[in-house]
Order: sequence, then C-alpha cells, then structure tokens
Amino acid sequence: MITTVKPTEKMASSQEISAVLNSGDIQVTYRPEEGDSAEMSWPFVITEKNSEKCLKASNAGIEDSFAMLYADVTLKKGKAVGFDYLASTELGADIMYVIVDGEDIFSISGKDDVETWKSCYPWVAQEDGTYEVVLCYLKDGDGNVGDDTVYIKNMRVVDQSEIDVATYIPFNE
Repeated sequence: MITTVKPTEKMASSQEISAVLNSGDIQVTYRPEEGDSAEMSWPFVITEKNSEKCLKASNAGIEDSFAMLYADVTLKKGKAVGFDYLASTELGADIMYVIVDGEDIFSISGKDDVETWKSCYPWVAQEDGTYEVVLCYLKDGDGNVGDDTVYIKNMRVVDQSEIDVATYIPFNE
C-alpha cells in the first residue's frame, strides 16, 4: 500500500544538488520523478550528516512512501559511477534501490555501523553514453529505525580498475 501523504519537501535544482553531491570530473543532470507517480514522490534534499553536506531521502517516518532521485550520468567506456552512502534504516525493510537504465542493480538497507560512509559502484559503462541512474528509497510501514532514511554524497566517476569494494556488475575485459 502506498501512502496518501503528499510530499512537503521540494527538490533543489540540479545545479544546487551538483554543488553538494558531485566530486571530481562528472557530467550529470539531476531531476525528480515524472509522470503519474510524481505527486507522491518525495525528493532527496540537501542536508548535513556527521558535519558533512550530503543528500537524504526526505520521506523519513512516512510509512509506505518512496523518495526518488534521477541522475543522467555521462560515462566513457570502462568508467564507473560511484557514490558514498549511510543507511540509517530498518535492516531488510527500508531499502534504497539503485536502478541503472531501468535495471535494478543494487539495494542498500540498514546496517550495524551507520556512522561510517560506504561506497557503492553500481555501473561500469560498456560503451560511451549517458546512463540513467535512479536512487529509489522505499520506506515500509513496519517500523522506524535510526534516522529512518539514507544519505548520499560524493557522486563521482572512476576507472573500473579503481573500484575497491565488492560489486556485482560486469566489467570490460
């Protein structure tokens, strides 16, 4: 069941989000949910966590809701998009899905250590192009744990050889 509580937050402009989120040489445009579900889609908003500027899903505490952030990222073949995150959520129930070009690639949920930023590299480009990366945080109606949200920072592009955490994506040979 999806909530009937409409978002009370507004998404910042792509330029404002870029100023907070982007790191290094990255070409990206951020945009909100569009279409029929847009009026119920909570945005990711600019905040601070552990004295660092970042984004967070703004639907904390709103049962059966979702927050969306779309990022159109331009990558060269063999380059990976990455970001850092904190998941201060209920383990296995409140989940942020990372979707690339319509494909569910990775999911992030509550962890024991919610004070240490972790890295995620959901996509290595198989060819030059612009890829749609969607962060979709689903907040269930079960319980509220921690801050009841996810935080993201440091959106970046790296060479696939620089990926330093476990990932389940295809690499170029």
